[in-house]
Amino acid sequence: MRGVCFGITIVALMPRRFAASATPCAWLPADAAITPRAFSSSVNFASSVEELVAQTVEKTIEEVNADRSVSNNNKNRQIVISLYEKGIFDIKDAINLVADRLVISRHTVYLYIRQIKQEQE
Repeated sequence: MRGVCFGITIVALMPRRFAASATPCAWLPADAAITPRAFSSSVNFASSVEELVAQTVEKTIEEVNADRSVSNNNKNRQIVISLYEKGIFDIKDAINLVADRLVISRHTVYLYIRQIKQEQE
């Protein structure tokens, strides 16, 4: 059974003598090994802001490319829309990083964002 446990951060920061006996989630067995390594295969932490943006962009590109309902002409726009909804453009320099990855100008990214905002009004 896989799930997300929000108590994991707390346990990971506990002294070892307490972490071994702590069970922060009801669905985890008492003898479960709760270590950062136990979750390393399912969770990736970015080591920098650029890496966070890059990981998010790559995941979004994969999602949009997998969606056959999005035409090839609309893929970049849909990627920008998804990233906008995820709040990625609140991060400094994200527009430039996205534009570089999508091989479009930053002005095109700004255009798509303006169009999104206009559609929301």
